[in-house]
Amino acid sequence: MSERSATAPIKQEPESLLAVDVGTVSTRVALFDVVESQYRLLGVTTAPTTAEFPFLDVSEGIHHAVETLSTIVARGLLDDKGSLILPSRPDGNGVDVAVLSFSLTADVRTALVGLLPEYSLRSVRNLARSAPVRVAAEVSLGDGQSEESLLDVLIRARPDLIVIAGGTEGGASQALLQTLEVVGLSVHLFSVDSRPQILFVGNGEVADRVRELLKDVGAVYVGPNVRPSLEIESIDGSRTELNHRVVELLRTKISGLDEPLSWTAGALTPGALGIGTIVRFLGQAYEGSKGVLAASIGAGSTILAASFGPTVDLSVRPDLNLGRETVGLLEHCALEEIVRWLPVDLSDGQVRDYLYNKSLYPRSVPATVEDLWIEQAVARQLLRVAVQAAAPSWHLRRARPWPALLPLLEPILGAGSVLARAPRAGQAALMLLDGLEPAGITTLVLDAHGLLPLLGAAARVNPLAVVQVLSSSSFPSLGTVVAPAGRGRHGETAMRYTLAYESGRQVRGQVLAGSIEVLPLPMGEKARLAVQPSRRFDLGLGGAGHGGTITVSGGLVGVILDARGRPLVLPTEREKQRRAQEEWLMQIGA
Repeated sequence: MSERSATAPIKQEPESLLAVDVGTVSTRVALFDVVESQYRLLGVTTAPTTAEFPFLDVSEGIHHAVETLSTIVARGLLDDKGSLILPSRPDGNGVDVAVLSFSLTADVRTALVGLLPEYSLRSVRNLARSAPVRVAAEVSLGDGQSEESLLDVLIRARPDLIVIAGGTEGGASQALLQTLEVVGLSVHLFSVDSRPQILFVGNGEVADRVRELLKDVGAVYVGPNVRPSLEIESIDGSRTELNHRVVELLRTKISGLDEPLSWTAGALTPGALGIGTIVRFLGQAYEGSKGVLAASIGAGSTILAASFGPTVDLSVRPDLNLGRETVGLLEHCALEEIVRWLPVDLSDGQVRDYLYNKSLYPRSVPATVEDLWIEQAVARQLLRVAVQAAAPSWHLRRARPWPALLPLLEPILGAGSVLARAPRAGQAALMLLDGLEPAGITTLVLDAHGLLPLLGAAARVNPLAVVQVLSSSSFPSLGTVVAPAGRGRHGETAMRYTLAYESGRQVRGQVLAGSIEVLPLPMGEKARLAVQPSRRFDLGLGGAGHGGTITVSGGLVGVILDARGRPLVLPTEREKQRRAQEEWLMQIGA
């Protein structure tokens, strides 16, 4: 339990904030406080997550991380009994408030139930992608299966959670109630202590009847309808309810959460939901015609959070990660699609062996340069697979300038150790460019310390701290990217440019099709860039061949002019692929 002294003065406005995120491999702890009237990151550290054998208690890893952080910041955070000092003391020890985020991927088996495959089942599938769940079964009365067959599928799935969708608002309910009877019977056949929770996100007008029908077989919860009409899908409201259910299930599966939850008054934020919170905030802050995207590659999942207005589209893929499911990437792509991103000549066997070893030892880090290139190649392909699945369902406010490409984005946030710990910033930038293929003009931002889920949890108690930390050096810009859509003949001029620095100095040049050029512009500086693409290329400034003058910001890499074309087409021969990767790495300074 946390220490709360009855005699200690409690500040009206909390200042110091301790944020904890329990990840699949690492537990991260960060301390934020006010320095010269601005919230700043005072320190951040990690410790191995201790959810698995031999500890089987996540609090061990949390305490280890907090103790290490206490040494780093020279502030007492734990008392003599090992409890968090909360609130802070007059001598400066302790913290005013604590938040807890949970990015660890546990095996929450989920069955999805919908009336029609092309409507409610598709919507509930999109809803499931916004939470750290593992889909064990999908059933629908509309796919022609008998009730007995559907019953068998649900029983064999052994779900922890059943999510049911169906029925438009004000629509017919008879078929929906028939589906619920099948679900109720399947749950009734489970032993009492293994019955799944039930979340209903269908026709709100029958919610009370749903509760009445299923109350005797299990815990029933209701969220907003994910398909209020045939033309409209709305999963934003139900996403929060689904994540609440996942959190409750995680508390029964993961030991050691009771003490850290006592620090936060029971509040626990799923890491993906926290990232979505930050993207929503940035989407409101960056009002304009572009969207905001965050891409996180972790040991437990790959997460994409996109905002195009008031809603956030969240995709959580536990089956795509740089941990135990690394080799599972081969279920979504051919090995050649990973090998093509390598700048060195390695055999298929070497690459496959690395995938299996990473899956067996998810805490391992690249031991050789070759291992590093393989891991970065995997990161590219993880992003590509995740984007191809998620982007078609994004709720855009306007049509894409290029239907086959991503919509215009500003900014793009990259997160995950494979990006943050890349030996050179250019490597992180190139992974994002290759994995996401952004087109037009955008800015790449790096989550250098893995703070996105932590800040998402902190937004609930101290939004000011979140705002100020997001604008600090904890989120360095990699630079402005200018990446025209279209394709040109290799070696011909793709665009001409003039970069005018604030000092008055100007740099002019051209970028050849198939290449990348980086213009030096340090972090914190701005310049004016006049760019003129050829008739084969489109920057989103009025059509192919139309240019303009824009303000660009510096970054760890600089101003990145990517004239490789969109969509990006790689050579088909392996040696040419290798040479292309090597050239692009050199051109971007990596």
